[in-house]
Amino acid sequence: MRNKLIGFFVCTLLIATVIPVMGMSYNIENSEKKDSIFNEKQNGITIVKNSDAVEVVDQEQNKSCGIGLYVFGELGWKLGQSFTPTLNSLTKIELKLFKRGEPRGLTISIRSNISGEDLTSMYVSADKLPRSQEWYEFDLPDIELTPGQTYYILWDPDGENDGTDNICWCFEGNNPYEQGCAGVDKNGVWWPLNEWHEHLYLDFCFKTYGLDEPPNAPHIVGPTRGKAGKETTYTFQTVDPEGHDVYYNISWGDGNNDFVGPYQSGKEITVNHTWTEKGNYTIRVQAVDTYGAESEWSELSITMPRNKVLPVNFLRQSKFIFSILQHVLSWLK
Repeated sequence: MRNKLIGFFVCTLLIATVIPVMGMSYNIENSEKKDSIFNEKQNGITIVKNSDAVEVVDQEQNKSCGIGLYVFGELGWKLGQSFTPTLNSLTKIELKLFKRGEPRGLTISIRSNISGEDLTSMYVSADKLPRSQEWYEFDLPDIELTPGQTYYILWDPDGENDGTDNICWCFEGNNPYEQGCAGVDKNGVWWPLNEWHEHLYLDFCFKTYGLDEPPNAPHIVGPTRGKAGKETTYTFQTVDPEGHDVYYNISWGDGNNDFVGPYQSGKEITVNHTWTEKGNYTIRVQAVDTYGAESEWSELSITMPRNKVLPVNFLRQSKFIFSILQHVLSWLK
């Protein structure tokens, strides 16, 4: 009951003192693989398709103070969250939200320029949205991104959407996401939400997903013959298409395994191993990037040979044959 009263008080205060634009509400309840990447233009949008990459979380802010922020009025302003991707694609996003009353729906879009065109967008009817705080998935058409560039998630409710009928976006204060911030798109101008009542430096709850290309199959360099009980050195190297750091999962073929890293993409690393028994072994190695995408396995067959001991009978026969050869040579002379 206290939560309801606080939310109602905030809404009433806003309506009485400022142009109705924004409010907040307490909620009473609290890797599949796709096809190789290529681009395709559809209705002016660059679609990213992939077969070997895995879909992973790229950027996220999952902390919530238990309050949802919403917009209302007829100014056409939109809530937004900026983010900086490290992957070169975006396949979907998740937002933590809840609805109040009977709103109509919500449009979510992605832009690289706050006053520019939508790169991708989708509309969801409000009857599909939860009434309690939950993560909701927006499976947007896949688009290509530039890692390191700033992008914006924009939130545009449909209908009157006043304090009674609205969709609330959960958030947290104290700058939990350092690669972007919550803000308001005021007719093409970005206004960061550095302060909202007692909350400072807001970030909305969001997750962005993208396609992560696996590293190339690693190279193995080292001797193919060795000596049991003696340490042997091998060199491993791989390149990750997006330049992500990589781990190496190494199976030595004798029941022992090493998982080492992370290392920079393209860097040669050396790992030592000792086989205690003579025999034939196969070294197998797989590269795994920091998002968990796994390369194909590479192999190198090696031998720890047994000592060659000449049998006694063979030595006696060799002496006998050598003696005969000496007699023959003497006779020929």
